[in-house]
Amino acid sequence: MQSVGMARNIAVASGGNSVLIVQNSDIYRVTRSVKIPVFAQHMDPVGNGKFTGRDVARTLKENGASGILINHSEDRQKMKDIKSSINICKKEKMMSLVCAAKPSEISMIARMKPHIVAIEPPKLIGTGIPVSKAEPWIVRDSVRAVKRSHKRVTVLCGAGISTGDDVRAAIELGCHGVLAASAIMQARQPKKIMKEFISALPR
Repeated sequence: MQSVGMARNIAVASGGNSVLIVQNSDIYRVTRSVKIPVFAQHMDPVGNGKFTGRDVARTLKENGASGILINHSEDRQKMKDIKSSINICKKEKMMSLVCAAKPSEISMIARMKPHIVAIEPPKLIGTGIPVSKAEPWIVRDSVRAVKRSHKRVTVLCGAGISTGDDVRAAIELGCHGVLAASAIMQARQPKKIMKEFISALPR
């Protein structure tokens, strides 16, 4: 139940201005413990039917997930599968959050019209070195690429985001928010870090 307790603390600290992305096995328990949206960490790009062993969108939704994380650096997908996953999310009325490693990739993904995209250079994930400061041009170029492809897509910045200053830097570069994991989950005081992140977001 540790994951549920952590999720509850983060949800309270965020003041509702966040989404939790949890392991699929924890979706049911977490959604019954918090009042903010919960996304699944993975979905297979398949419909409903004979797909034993697959993570199916409708089943994830029935367990409480309101969205899906797609193409994270630790769970990369082919472009055709990313497109299928986005379309399945639309059909099931679920949110799609798609990660990209570079501006050219995020441009292609934005044209598929997901709800949210996140720029996350894999080499900086979990390092504590924020892309918003270490390689700001990647973030800036990604935001521009998204605006050219599909203006209504929400843009997040991930990889190394560790402090409120990192969040502010991402916002100044044109992002709407951040995607963070280790900075919060490995912190001694995750609620404190979460509040710092939220305070850095525009009101």
